[in-house]
Amino acid sequence: MAYSDQMLKVATDIAYEDLDKIIDKMPRHMRTSPSIEQIIEYAQNNGQGDLVTRVENILSNPEYANLKDDILNWKIVDVHNKNDLDGNGFYGCVIDTGSGGLLTSFRGSEPITNHQHAKQDWVDADIGLVNSISTKQQEEAVAFLEKIQNSDYIKNYDSIAFTGHSLGGNLSFHATIMSTQYSEIFSRLQQSTNFDGPGFSNEYIREHVDQIALVA
Repeated sequence: MAYSDQMLKVATDIAYEDLDKIIDKMPRHMRTSPSIEQIIEYAQNNGQGDLVTRVENILSNPEYANLKDDILNWKIVDVHNKNDLDGNGFYGCVIDTGSGGLLTSFRGSEPITNHQHAKQDWVDADIGLVNSISTKQQEEAVAFLEKIQNSDYIKNYDSIAFTGHSLGGNLSFHATIMSTQYSEIFSRLQQSTNFDGPGFSNEYIREHVDQIALVA
């Protein structure tokens, strides 16, 4: 099935939350594809109140009222987190929506008032797009594709979609274009969305014109 704009947008909101930090603290038997509801419950019972509040704020958005029960049952299948002082700011997560498909979401730019995000997101990534270079986060998105391609879970699903907000929207489209090199992903490619994110330079488009045609 195709994902609605609502579903794609809520997935972008989830990508802004460090759910993997909660999952890593869960008992080993609970770490494999925990549901949003399980993650919230564990966080509530183990002093992770800040994260619970943020996720509950997402779920309380009137725009998502008709999806709340579905979202609680979404499962976090995989997370690729390079968003630390030694990383490049990239954060992506793979969600099992319970429909036989995967929804992969990319985090966008975070507050410029934070020195780490100012450098990794606004300077290295966003300005890099203007300068028509391959950014570190775009390269990390390809590394994430390789991880998905070689995973044990990809063959259990019929489809895969990409979504992202802001810088994450550019990464969503970049991953979509690059997915043409990964058969397990490209054969399942369903849709891709860029919510309010930057596009690509003429140089990028010329370099990838054949791949863009394949996913158009």
